[in-house]
Amino acid sequence: MAAIDDAAQSPFGSVFDRPAREGADRGSRSRHRSPGDAVGLSHDIRISVTALSLLIDGMREGVLELDADSPYLERMKTHATFLSDLLAELPDRLVPVPARFGTAMAPTELGPLLERWSEAMHEVASAKAIELRVAVQQGLPPVPCRPDQISRVVLNLIDNAIRHSPREGVVVLRALGQAGGVQVQVNDGGPGFPSSPSEAILRPARPTTLTGDGRQGFGLPIANSIVEAHGGRLWIATPPRGASVRFSLPYAAPA
Repeated sequence: MAAIDDAAQSPFGSVFDRPAREGADRGSRSRHRSPGDAVGLSHDIRISVTALSLLIDGMREGVLELDADSPYLERMKTHATFLSDLLAELPDRLVPVPARFGTAMAPTELGPLLERWSEAMHEVASAKAIELRVAVQQGLPPVPCRPDQISRVVLNLIDNAIRHSPREGVVVLRALGQAGGVQVQVNDGGPGFPSSPSEAILRPARPTTLTGDGRQGFGLPIANSIVEAHGGRLWIATPPRGASVRFSLPYAAPA
């Protein structure tokens, strides 16, 4: 797995803390929070709060039935746990990345993680009559990662796909094995990206156009920063129709 460079520059402090000024040392960096932290956190919090609001509205209006075995309770719990993890992490934002990131790596199966977030985003997709599908290759081994951070990646990519998909569209999440790791794909039927999307779209200093419809957001840069911090790679594929954002995470290095 690639080493995490604590001096790497990223607009999003969700993974990298930028120096408070040129030449800041590790000690001073641990005392200053990057403006990108607030941007990344507020973006991710908005996604989960939107999903929770839709669930609550459905229950209030009697559209969703609530009982002890209701799947809606599990969806609410997924978002509540995600938000709790984000808030609990705030104090650690003041600690340089290598000290706070690598220690929480755990072998994680990505298939169940995709299933969980597909369920959790069901109401957001349903608001546009969009179907979420998950296809996971059988027998995929786990990959070492921080599950809470990879959840942020998956949540952002699903949210982007839903927002840029037409009504009554389909968003497909796939996980498959490849040489050296596991690849995840989030595919939608929206307007897609330019035929040759620039790498700059993954590293903006401000919101950039994510798809051909001109809408803007922070989802891709947040996801890209987190994947890179895991020694993985995120890229944009250009299928004949729609958009496909993909990322790969490496298997554990041999002992």
